[in-house]
Amino acid sequence: MKINSAKVKEIMKSLGVDLCGIASLDRFDSAPKGNHPLDVFPACKSVISFACRFPVGTLACNSHTPYTQVRNTITPKMDMIALNFCIEMENTELCVYLSQRMIVNGM
Repeated sequence: MKINSAKVKEIMKSLGVDLCGIASLDRFDSAPKGNHPLDVFPACKSVISFACRFPVGTLACNSHTPYTQVRNTITPKMDMIALNFCIEMENTELCVYLSQRMIVNGM
């Protein structure tokens, strides 16, 4: 079954994401060796990124506790969304690789 970007975004929305984007591999032409999607998953055709809304009020607090509590709640939610998306894609006979990257201080 052929899946287009509109269908991918529809599935992601149904799984609970607030934002979904799809990038072609040429967006990664200047990626450092080992960080290009093809270095990780040789069959890669595109990269799908998604986000869930983070309550901005937690960023205005004087304490890090509210932010940490929300982050600790959203992270497993996003993990499950990613896993469920992979399973949904495999049901359409597409192979999807799940990767998580956190960029800290440009590293």
